[in-house]
Amino acid sequence: QQQQQQQHWIVGSFTVERDLKPTIDGSYIAGQKTADILRNGTKTDTWEFRPIKDHPARPTTWKEVDEALQGGTIYFNTAGSLWPNLGALCRLTNAAFGLPSNVNVYITPPHTGLSVPPHTDRQDVLVFQTQGAKRWRVYAPPKRTKDKDPLNRGKAGDILSLEHELGEPLLDIILQEGDVLYVPTGFPHTTDTMTCIDNDNNNN
Repeated sequence: QQQQQQQHWIVGSFTVERDLKPTIDGSYIAGQKTADILRNGTKTDTWEFRPIKDHPARPTTWKEVDEALQGGTIYFNTAGSLWPNLGALCRLTNAAFGLPSNVNVYITPPHTGLSVPPHTDRQDVLVFQTQGAKRWRVYAPPKRTKDKDPLNRGKAGDILSLEHELGEPLLDIILQEGDVLYVPTGFPHTTDTMTCIDNDNNNN
């Protein structure tokens, strides 16, 4: 019962329909979308994102956000400063761990073969699956290579090869609504929605 109560507050705590769509139209919230080379499968090993809108000083429209969601991932950094409910989550996390925290929102449509390519992060990651489902694969840190930052692999032009550097994942799991996942600093991970089961909530 306690676990169900813990999951309950996560489910729907941020959704496309309730939180994103009503607030984004006419706002100045600037998000990012995966580059075309990731969306069309030209390359699947490079972290590349582009702005959703063509000029940061122009108001954002829901139409362009919705179009950006067709066929690829969109994300919003520092989302705790943009949505009050996510700001409250930051404050709770700060109090719980005694460390500064930040919230990023990633949204991926169903049947997307690659949400983000394999990469590492400079910070510990707590994943809260608030809507839909998403597959996560987490790998052991690869062997360190000269002139490559182990906490920034798969980014800034660096390629982190699934075949030659990572091998089999330590964890291969589909997060459902209410699930939480912890990914330690420096552990490579990649996501997709290709193998997820459809439900009433289309975005993940």
